[in-house]
Amino acid sequence: DVTLAQFLTVQEPRAWEAAKKDAASGAHAGENEGEMRWRAAINRYKMPDNAERLLVDMNGQLEIMERALKEVCGAARRLADRAKAFAFELGSFRAAWAGLERAEALSADPRAVEHTTASASNLASVMTKTGRALSAWTRIADFEGVMIETLVFEIFKYEVGQVGALKDMIRSRDEMVAASVKAQRTLEKHDAELGLLTSGGGRDDKIMRQTQQVEADKVALERCNYVVDFMTKGLFFSEIDRFSTEKLQMINEMFGMLGVSGQAYAGRLGKLWDVVISQLELDPVHMAAMAKKTMAANSSGTPEGAPPGSPPGSPGAL
Repeated sequence: DVTLAQFLTVQEPRAWEAAKKDAASGAHAGENEGEMRWRAAINRYKMPDNAERLLVDMNGQLEIMERALKEVCGAARRLADRAKAFAFELGSFRAAWAGLERAEALSADPRAVEHTTASASNLASVMTKTGRALSAWTRIADFEGVMIETLVFEIFKYEVGQVGALKDMIRSRDEMVAASVKAQRTLEKHDAELGLLTSGGGRDDKIMRQTQQVEADKVALERCNYVVDFMTKGLFFSEIDRFSTEKLQMINEMFGMLGVSGQAYAGRLGKLWDVVISQLELDPVHMAAMAKKTMAANSSGTPEGAPPGSPPGSPGAL
């Protein structure tokens, strides 16, 4: 961009003034019209009177926000890892189940054993069906860790980076403020030296060099002040609001994507178990009642069949 190149490279005072006039008049707008419109909008923007205090307060808010986001990001990472670990252990369980399948198939094979039970062949068939169900469950479970990692962890990781980027912008502005203060002091020092030379009858060549130095100092100070003003306006005009707006959009979209992905995940699991119950010719209502009763007994710590009032862990009635 021509304007940016001039901003970074022009040193001579008159050339600097000419470059500013070019930027203000839009002389290079054809090369980057969007950038010129953005500059014009920022130049027209009126900053709040208490901008410095607001930026200090905002920096404090960003520190709190960054810590909170990092906590969420870390929790999401652990959640994704545990989901992946569950899928891995489910795969291990499936592998162990395959060994049991082979053992049951062997016990139902009259060519391999001398005695088979009446239910051995049915049991082997059930083992095969449930083995296929476990394989399908393992494949579905693999999706959960990926879902959490992609739709939660990665999004919050990006958001942590956005907070860091905004903090860096404020830090860069603070550094430019410090540079402006330094430039002001340098100008005052050189201007005082010029005054001494002028009032003390210094040589013309020294006065001329010192005058040029003072003019260069003025350009440097003006440039620092311009950048500080421009960066401050940019922060208030777009960056701060954009950060908040994008965060709102991010959370909405994240839970939307998580919701539809969760529905798909739950739907696939639901269909899987519907097929299993159907293939095993079981009554889902009866199975639901049994599951509820078993889980309730397990959560209380009292085995089913134990006498009323028995402490947790008491043996059930024989």
